[in-house]
Amino acid sequence: MRLRPISNEVKNSLVILGVNGYIGSNLLRRAIQDPNIEIKAVAHGKIPSDFPRSARVQIYKGTIFDRTLLPRILKKGDTVVNAVGSTTASHDFKIDIELNVTAHQVLLEECIRAKVKKIIFLSTIHVYRPSAKAAHESDLIYPQDTYSLTKVLGETLYAYFHRVYQIPVIILRLGSVYGPSQPKGVLYTLAHSIRETRTITIPARPLYRDFVFITDAVDAILKAAAFKTNGIEYFNISNSRRVSFSALIAEVTRMVPIPISVVKKGSVPRVSSTFADTSHAAKFLHFRPCMSFTKGLAETLSSYGLLN
Repeated sequence: MRLRPISNEVKNSLVILGVNGYIGSNLLRRAIQDPNIEIKAVAHGKIPSDFPRSARVQIYKGTIFDRTLLPRILKKGDTVVNAVGSTTASHDFKIDIELNVTAHQVLLEECIRAKVKKIIFLSTIHVYRPSAKAAHESDLIYPQDTYSLTKVLGETLYAYFHRVYQIPVIILRLGSVYGPSQPKGVLYTLAHSIRETRTITIPARPLYRDFVFITDAVDAILKAAAFKTNGIEYFNISNSRRVSFSALIAEVTRMVPIPISVVKKGSVPRVSSTFADTSHAAKFLHFRPCMSFTKGLAETLSSYGLLN
């Protein structure tokens, strides 16, 4: 199917699953600013008191596994953003399978019944083989840990449901999402280590990440929500910049006004590099990251109290 650039389509009902998570909560706060969007959000566990309130927002308490809740929420014409899932490999493969595969099967089945407009799945650029060359959406899929494996399985599930039931699907392969007050991730781990021990431990071998700031990731999701398609589309969403851990640590030590020791150790994560080409998203979603890595890093470190 030939893709078409984004139009000024008036957005309708947006369903956000996983609003307790970092991406989901930021998406909710951004989407509520658009008066054309009616929002239905599903929160697992306690609903935070600082969640935005509006007559255009309905927040439901429950999970993606609740087959009694989903039919009450999902309606014909909804655009569904699935922000549920683990963002790093857990110590239990069963948990990754449950969150990144089984949960999506339940959602897809209910979306088919409700005849939703389309569904957006948040995947990762970790699905590609590590390379010094930026990966394109058509490149070989090469999962290297349980996290990227379950994301590939999730993508395969969405592709199957699209092929069999013709449900429109957009898969966003995100870079390493970061931003202020993120409760986990590379920068959170670095900040915690600096606060506790004033020491940073990094792999001895070269390690690279292609980051994307949270506001840019949210912008890409909303652009995907407005994108017209009857097919299945794949888009890389990142800064399209290969940042080495050595360069990252050098920038952190330059910004943080306390002495920091850097220790190199031999072990290295299975995924040694992520780097994606985002020209496809730029052409069809008009996605262009606005936050520079230096400014985004400063805002993130400041949120952890390291620049005060």
